[in-house]
Order: sequence, then structure tokens, then C-alpha cells
Amino acid sequence: MKNKQKIGILVGMLVMFATLSSVAGTMNSSNNFERGTSNFVDVEIKKNVDSYNEDELVSAERAPFSVTVTDLGAGFIPQVLNDLGQVLGEFNGEAVIWSEGSIEVIETPGDNPTEAYDINNLGEVVGYYIDGYLYTAFFWDGTSHDVKKPYSEYEIDSKAFAINDVGKIVGCVLFDFFPYKWYAASWDDYLTVPQHPYMHPPYPSAESDDYAIDVNELEDVVGYYWNYIDGYVPWYWQDESLQAQYLETGDLTDVRPTGINDNGQIIGYGTLSGYYRSCLWENYLADPEILIGIEDSNFYIKDINNTGNIVGNSDGKAAMIEDGITVDLNDGLPFYSQ
Repeated sequence: MKNKQKIGILVGMLVMFATLSSVAGTMNSSNNFERGTSNFVDVEIKKNVDSYNEDELVSAERAPFSVTVTDLGAGFIPQVLNDLGQVLGEFNGEAVIWSEGSIEVIETPGDNPTEAYDINNLGEVVGYYIDGYLYTAFFWDGTSHDVKKPYSEYEIDSKAFAINDVGKIVGCVLFDFFPYKWYAASWDDYLTVPQHPYMHPPYPSAESDDYAIDVNELEDVVGYYWNYIDGYVPWYWQDESLQAQYLETGDLTDVRPTGINDNGQIIGYGTLSGYYRSCLWENYLADPEILIGIEDSNFYIKDINNTGNIVGNSDGKAAMIEDGITVDLNDGLPFYSQ
């Protein structure tokens, strides 16, 4: 589920727990697997009253925001939130989980730098640690386990970026032999050899690094490749397909997907007219919809839930998009909330 860059309406040392009251029941349904959206800010929004029939209007006033801010402690940097209210983040340079006021360190072999990227709704975490010069993907369920690498006779780097609720992991592997490139990979679980590079799209114009970024509960995957000619190129892989498909990018360039929900809606960002612009694909075969932030400036999308609500960062301000309307979430929050 999202990377890194993933959700977390960050407040430096604070994190908002929020939910749209209009969709709270749906978002917390046991049949949905939205990441980092349930339990966020209690926000009540009335759509533009001009779009309603006058006979249907109860009040012409927009409901105010109701915000609850939970202090996670000085030095805690939140990254990802699951449906259990567990917050994956960083504290004093270590990967940790915050849960009900307590912090648990995610320990990996040795005293090595660790990057934790995702947590699913079972509290399982994936990421990677660095042992000397070697990157090793890990799976954590209270105990750290190395994610299995292919070709044990070679030194191979691996990174894990996302995990869904059935344990499917996506990321990338790098072989210590020519052509020395990253291959997108997925693991059915941490014990199985990764499948690679089956998700790679049609052969690009130059040797490319390839990354699998997110996976939903249907095991659909999004990612991108990069090379010095094409820049960043996004792709979509559907369960058991032989090959990934390129995502249409319209007028955007250097496009990187950041997440996919269980309805197949894909989010990401790219560049347009000198700005970073976020985008939404309702259909991977069609051009994406360009999403406008709070102001007409840089806008980074971070996550989307199963009801299509989107959160991100609009030039340093926390923002949410519901039904095509961009909302500034900073009302009632400390300055510089993201």
C-alpha cells in the first residue's frame, strides 16, 4: 500500500487523525482496505449549495472543520497510518511504530540504518535496511525477517515499498552483475522468491531502473521506470498479466504514481509548466485528470482511499480532495502543517 511519500498529514511532531463524516461509515467498513485515511481529521464539509435544489437545502452555511490533533511526541516523524490507528514513522533516526501512546522500535539485524515504508492493517511492516553497502528488504511482524532474495549465489540488493493485507509485497531487486539495474519485483510473501521482471512494460528506449511502488488488495500494482532518455515513465500491472501497461500521461512529463486503491484508481504526480502537478487515473488507458492544489502551484498527492478521497501537500499545506473539491486542512492546525 502507499510509499513512502505516503500519507501522513505531517505536522513535524504532530499528526492529524481524520475522517470525512460524510463517508466515515464506508471508509471504516471491514470490506475496505484504505490506507492512512480512516481515523484522520474529523472534517464535515457541505458541498457548494448552488448545486443543491433549494427545497433540499437545510442550511446555506458551510459546516466548520472539527480537528483533533494528537501529539505523538517530540522528535517523532509520522509517515503512514493504518486502520488500527498505528502510525509508522521515524524517531531518533530509528524506524518505529506509534500505537496508543507507546513507541515500538522496528529492529533489524545488526545496528544498521533502517527505512520502513509501509504498514498494513495487520500491523505488518516492510522496508529495507543497509548493511555496509548492501540493501536488504525486510518484513516485520513483531520480529524482523529478511525478505527472500533470488539467486543466493550472488550478492543482491532488495527494497520493499508496500504490503497489502494478504501479505503481498512489492519493491525492487538489483543484481550484482551486468546490467546492474533495479528490477521491479513482487513477493507473494516474505518467504517466497520474488517474481521479476515480469511487471516491466514494453522495452523502453534505454536501459532502465524499474520500481514497483504500491499494491492494492486485488494485487494490482503500480510503478515506474527511469532512464536518462525518457525520464520517469509510469506503468500499471494487473493481477497475473504477463506485462505491465504504460499509463497515459497527457501533457505531464516525468510522471511517478504514488498509490492505487481497491477500485483501481491510481494517483501520482509529474511536471507541467514548471510545476509539480498531481493527477488521478480513473482508467489507466485514458489521460489522467490534473488535480489543482490549494493554490495554483506545486501539488504532491500522497494517498487515496477506497471512496476516492485524496490527501496531499499543496506548497507546504495539508490538502484534501473530495468530489473534485480541494480543501485546505490547515484550519485549526499549527502553522506549517503538511
